[in-house]
Amino acid sequence: MTTKILEASIKDGKLLIEGLNPDDVKILCTGEADSTGFAIFGEDFTTYIANTQPDLNETIEKLIVLTDKMSAVAGQMVIKSVSGGSGSPAVGVSEALDVDSKKEFDKIKKELEDLKLI
Repeated sequence: MTTKILEASIKDGKLLIEGLNPDDVKILCTGEADSTGFAIFGEDFTTYIANTQPDLNETIEKLIVLTDKMSAVAGQMVIKSVSGGSGSPAVGVSEALDVDSKKEFDKIKKELEDLKLI
């Protein structure tokens, strides 16, 4: 017998495949939530693997947004040393709040964008 791979899903803890209703299935995913994925049929086994790509993409997207915001905060221009008299607004030398952190956040954001799946 050859191995077959079919699209499948888990609904209420039960493997659903069009036209098939296997009972002895090893489910290779964590959690109990409904999911979509693939059923692999071999001579002596049936295994279900959930497609976690959509969840992973969503998590990566949230991390990209977060690192972008952190980079923006680290890049805020602030007065580092005041020169001249008192008054508002402060006059002096302005620099980014944390240049090194901004660079690191930008690097992490780029790496996350490169990780995004299709």
